[in-house]
Formats: sequence, C-alpha cells, structure tokens
Amino acid sequence: MKLLLQNKAFFHLWVAQLFSRMGDGILTTVIIFLVGSITQDPLMIGFVLFAQLGPSAVLGVIAGTIADRFPRQLIMIGADLYRTVIVFLMLANYDSVSILIFLVLMEGIGTAFFYPARSAFISEIVEKKKIVEAMGISQSTYFAMSMIGPSIAGFLLLLDNLALVFIMDALTFLLSSFFILLASLYHKSLPPNLHKSEKPFLASVALGIQVIFESEPLRLVILMILPFMVIAGALETNYNALLLKTFQMNGIQYGMSEAIMSGGAIIGSIWVAALLTKKELGHQLLIVTVCIGMLMLFVAPLHYLLPVTGLSLVYIWCLTLGLLNGTLNTIINSLFITITPPQYRGRGVSLLQAVITVGLIGGILFGGWVAQNTNVLVTITGAGILMILFALLFPWIKGYKFSTVTNSEQNNKTLKEVQ
Repeated sequence: MKLLLQNKAFFHLWVAQLFSRMGDGILTTVIIFLVGSITQDPLMIGFVLFAQLGPSAVLGVIAGTIADRFPRQLIMIGADLYRTVIVFLMLANYDSVSILIFLVLMEGIGTAFFYPARSAFISEIVEKKKIVEAMGISQSTYFAMSMIGPSIAGFLLLLDNLALVFIMDALTFLLSSFFILLASLYHKSLPPNLHKSEKPFLASVALGIQVIFESEPLRLVILMILPFMVIAGALETNYNALLLKTFQMNGIQYGMSEAIMSGGAIIGSIWVAALLTKKELGHQLLIVTVCIGMLMLFVAPLHYLLPVTGLSLVYIWCLTLGLLNGTLNTIINSLFITITPPQYRGRGVSLLQAVITVGLIGGILFGGWVAQNTNVLVTITGAGILMILFALLFPWIKGYKFSTVTNSEQNNKTLKEVQ
C-alpha cells in the first residue's frame, strides 16, 4: 500500500475509482430494482445486464484506440461528466422501462470509454515494476465497491426518495472526475508522441488489432483467457442456484456468503503482488485456474458433507473462491498491460475486456443450458474438469513460453515488423 502514499497521481486516481465504482454499484442496483418492480419480469432484468455489458464488447477496440490517441485523463473526465448527464436523464424517466434500458445502454457506452483509459493511465503513472501492485490495489477497490455500492443503494432506496438516489449517484461521477483532474495535475509529462498518431483513425484501430494478434505473447494470453472466461461464466450462472437451492441457504446466510466471498476477493487482490514475485505471470495464471478448477470439483463432496458439517465448509469454500477470483483478475490485467507496448495499451485493455465479456456471456448462456438438462452439481463439476484440463494442456502449446515473459523482446520485434 506504500504506492498509494508515495505516488500522488495514483492516489488521486484511486480515490476517483472509489467514487466511480460506487456510482456504478448504486446505479446498477437502482435500475435493476426499478425494472424488476415495474415489470416483475426476469427477462427485462437480463436486458439491463446485457445493455450494460454490450457496449464494452462492441465498442471496446474503438474506445481503446481513442485512449491511445488522446490524453487518457481527459477521456475519463469526459466519460464521468457524460454519465452524470445520463443519470439525470434517468431521474427524469425512471417510470419508463424502455427509456431506462436505453439509458443504461447509453451509460454503458460511457463506461466502455472510461475503463480502457483508466487501465492504460495506470501504466503511465506507475513504474513498470509497480504495475502488479497497482493492479492489485485497483482490483481490491473494484471488489470492495462492488459490495459497498449496492449496500448504499439499498439504504437510499429505504428512504423512498428516488430523486435523492439519482442525485447521489450523479455526485459520485462528478467527484470521480474531480479527483482524476487532480491526478493529472500530479502526473508528469508523457513520453514524446505517446498519444500522437499520424495514421487515420480506422487505420489505428486495425493496426492495434493487428499488433495484438500478431504478437505471440498477447495472442497466447487471449487464447489462455477465453476458455477460462467461458468456464467462469458457467460457474457464475450456477453459483446462486448452488447456494440457494443445493445448499439451501436462507437470506441471511446467503448475504453472509456473498460478504465472505467479496472479502476474500479483496484480500486476494491485495496480496497478489507479493505472491507473484517468484514466478512469471503466465505460470501463475495457470496455477490459479487449476486451483479454481479443483475448488469446483469439491462442490459435490461439499454437498454430501453438508448434513455433518453444516455451512461452515461452504463459507470456507466461498472465501477460497473469492481469494482465487481476486488473484486471477489481478494476474490477467497485470499480465496483459505489462506485455502490451505502451502506445497500444488502450486498445489492448479494451480488446481484453471484450474477450472477457464475450467469454462470460457465452459461459453464462451455455452453463444455464447445461444446468437445465442436468443439474447444478454436474454442471459445476464438469466445468471444473474442463478448467483443469485447459490449464494442464496449455503449456504444451507452441510458443507458450512467450506468454510468460513480462518484458518480451518478441513484442518489440512484432511491433517493428507491423509498423
């Protein structure tokens, strides 16, 4: 945590993330509550979630290209101010489901531009050897606010004053933009021509995709991540059913398990920097996925032990899953940013996010279909077996060694060849 105290630019960016993620959490909770209350239709709630995720998958590379061509702090400030306006439009139309979902889509566009710029900006203001630590702090903040934001939204909804809820949400985005401005004031000048491009915009988009896919380390990281995200999506779509139906948790027990898992994710994100000093990031990615796969295999024995042990082992399972989830997210983001050339990091991060989003959506749909035709335990166990197999087979793929190099000469060689 010394990084927060020593680097004032990163400290102010971290404070901005606190408010930004809080705003995301409040907004998502309030919109789902409103749409669910008005329609009583789970499909409409699904539309809300797809409206949030869709723009990042569709516009990701375009947003990343803009982040590589223009000052990233200005993009973040603009995205926050844009989302502030959208929140006030939601306040004026909160009784119309169709308009709300459309505005969620519009807000998702702002988010699609914000996050590639933020991740790439971190790599600008933090030394290369501190990137893993910075990503750990960022991920722990993400998980903490994902838990705190909805809690704040729930409290505000109890006051039965929707105007106050939306105003508070808009305020979080305004505060985020203010602290990003402070971060930019402490930020040293950028390296020459980092944001300058002589190529037309569409050519820059194509070049970014070309560089990433022709770079063996980056291509292999994407190939590593995609199947893992599909399997993670299958786990995510069955996780709630596992706790509520298979393990028969009541509301209080379920809430406690969610808090325990979120706490584990926060701890996993913070301690990951110390854990990753002994091995290359690519190796660590596979080790953590094997551990997650083994944890998924344990759900069946856990179910049969439940009458003897009660929920104590389930809570330990949730804590472990949270620890591994926080560690995995930090490894993925750190690995991709570290091996992506600085002038392509906006496009790299956005493409990574698009791959993760598509993989999760595919896994959610596939996992739901499998669970319908079998059951939750079989689905999660099968997904765990697949995750372990992918992790064990991947090192045998030609060129795997490049995916574990954090300062790869291969990247620089590919970049020169493409240019």
